[in-house]
Amino acid sequence: MTGREIGFTIFAVFGLVAVRLLSPVVFYDPFIAFFHQGDYQFQSLPEIEYFPYFFSLFARYLINGILTLVIIKGVFKRGEIIQLTAVLLAIAFVVLTPILFYLIWNGSPSNYQFLFYLRRILIHPVLALVLIPAYLYHQKKSNAKAEIVNK
Repeated sequence: MTGREIGFTIFAVFGLVAVRLLSPVVFYDPFIAFFHQGDYQFQSLPEIEYFPYFFSLFARYLINGILTLVIIKGVFKRGEIIQLTAVLLAIAFVVLTPILFYLIWNGSPSNYQFLFYLRRILIHPVLALVLIPAYLYHQKKSNAKAEIVNK
């Protein structure tokens, strides 16, 4: 890894931290305060403005996704892994966002826990935390198979 790649990777990691720390100030998310209540299961969901919430969610997911791709590019340097990650991130957003909004519209207390975790997957780089070790494992297994074949 060159110094430039290391620099971009470190910048992306700090970028993810910055997004996390600045999110209450920068992004519209009425669920931050709601889920910090100890007894949120006994409360009704806060009123939200759906379009601003969607665009805030999309912006945060996009920023986290771009920073994730920068980290994966720095670590793996393989175009197909970067493309696969981009596709997986896009599919996850397209599939999970309607489910999230359905849970918000439904507003049933029995779904609050699922809503909580689904929201976390969308607003935090959870997929990066899953994909990077998976790619490392796959790379290690591929290298081990290549060594067996080359012997």
